[in-house]
Amino acid sequence: MDIERWKSYLDFNRWNMKKGNRGRRGYRTSSIIHIAKERIEVLLNESEVMAKKKDLHYMRRYVDIAMAIGKKYNIRFPIEKKDHICKKCHAYLVYGVNSTVRVRNKKKVTHCMSCKHIFVKLIKQN
Repeated sequence: MDIERWKSYLDFNRWNMKKGNRGRRGYRTSSIIHIAKERIEVLLNESEVMAKKKDLHYMRRYVDIAMAIGKKYNIRFPIEKKDHICKKCHAYLVYGVNSTVRVRNKKKVTHCMSCKHIFVKLIKQN
């Protein structure tokens, strides 16, 4: 990009910033957030069904789409579903099918059988 075009680009962006014309980027209404949460829930439920059927391609695809929706609209996953997703290979973990869970020394140890990754989570005492 030559210098003159670059200067005109910078001037245009400065003008837009001064006027406050930043567009609708990042604009989220409550209805959009509600729809996104519903879609994430449906996709994670479908990925659980695919994990039980041992169809790994669709299982990972549904989790990836749900994660992309969560990132786009800045939505956290439900805690009960978040514990069932492998942080390394994004597989939906169904205990006894593609993962094992053990409790050792007040820690929950989850082992993903797809990528051999191990997660350790502390168990809170009441």
